Amino acid sequence: MSLHTSFTDFTFNIKVIEKLTFDDFYNFNNFFQTAKSIGAEFVVDLNDTVHIDVSGLGMLLLLQEYVTNLKGSVSLILPNQANQANQANNMLKIAKFDKTFVIKSSNGKDKSLIQISEPSSVVSKRVVGKDISTLPSHRYSLLEDYKAH
Repeated sequence: MSLHTSFTDFTFNIKVIEKLTFDDFYNFNNFFQTAKSIGAEFVVDLNDTVHIDVSGLGMLLLLQEYVTNLKGSVSLILPNQANQANQANNMLKIAKFDKTFVIKSSNGKDKSLIQISEPSSVVSKRVVGKDISTLPSHRYSLLEDYKAH
């Protein structure tokens, strides 16, 4: 695991190398809570990430909640799409993060998450608004778990 962080003016960058797990929670949380500026933009670069666990997904949701309160934005740069077996890609697809976050390509342009065909048992409610109560219950419980820490 390795987190590389930097910021300029209103843009905060987090580059995740290898994996994003609960071991990263303290550093990840401390970095994004340094942002106090209204309209801050966060870019989370997952291009070199091969593994994300449920805790990692929860940290991304916490980041989004925090930045939304600052009237800012969060963008994700996805792992290399050439490796379809990449566990990080699969977790982001199953969690429907393309419906929750702005997805950018590694060159900084917005793009869509690659479409996958899913069994009906995997399909969940879509996030309708910014209010946390509109999140699917499994995402809401992740946020509540992390708020308790």
